[in-house]
Amino acid sequence: MHKRSAVIRFMFFHREDINWFKPIELRTKYGRRGHIKEALGTHGHMKCVFNGQLKSEDTILMNLYKRVFPKWTYEPFLLTESEHEDQKPLLDDWLEELETVIRAQENLVKPYQLRSLMQYLK
Repeated sequence: MHKRSAVIRFMFFHREDINWFKPIELRTKYGRRGHIKEALGTHGHMKCVFNGQLKSEDTILMNLYKRVFPKWTYEPFLLTESEHEDQKPLLDDWLEELETVIRAQENLVKPYQLRSLMQYLK
């Protein structure tokens, strides 16, 4: 271990593995970040450079996953007035049931909340 560089062993056992994982960032348990500089020899030793001095009890880690975000497949679905007419009786029945439930629990709902909820639903 030197100021910012260190020779790491027992992470890999072949030179080809080190070259394969060379672009991946390394990190330590104490928060240092670094990368692989070069492979040393043929038995898996490598020289790494970090953004600060390492401690002797520090452990080198490598994340072996890539974060992938799902594709946005949002398709808006709008009901027009003509499509909404066949749903009107069902919607009215549902609103009546909701009004009775709200009136039954009126002591739990504040009057101003009840008014705004009823305006929203109609």
